[in-house]
Amino acid sequence: MIEISVSNVQKSFGFKRVLDGFDLEASTGERIVLIGPNSSGKTTLFNIIMGEESLDKGMVATRRATIGMLSQIPPKVSDYITVRDILLKTFKDVFEASEYEYRNGDYQLGLKITKMD
Repeated sequence: MIEISVSNVQKSFGFKRVLDGFDLEASTGERIVLIGPNSSGKTTLFNIIMGEESLDKGMVATRRATIGMLSQIPPKVSDYITVRDILLKTFKDVFEASEYEYRNGDYQLGLKITKMD
């Protein structure tokens, strides 16, 4: 079942178009990784999916997907917090699901990599 659908999304900041007709579907159980150079629209796409950024054109629909995203510059919580602590807190659901699948012999990577130009 499709949990996230992104169709023909366009987004510009001034004269710079960062997303131009971008499409993506994420089905139940899939884990998505977006890779691309700086300013290719990765963070903008996540912000659009999470409803924190508007889009100029296109459609985004979500069902009940769990989305985890780290800020590019996370806020300072404490002098004693580690990168590992931040990752574990942000992606707790993903780590727990992966550990459950691994312990129960039902481990599948299920990773979809989408390259952004």
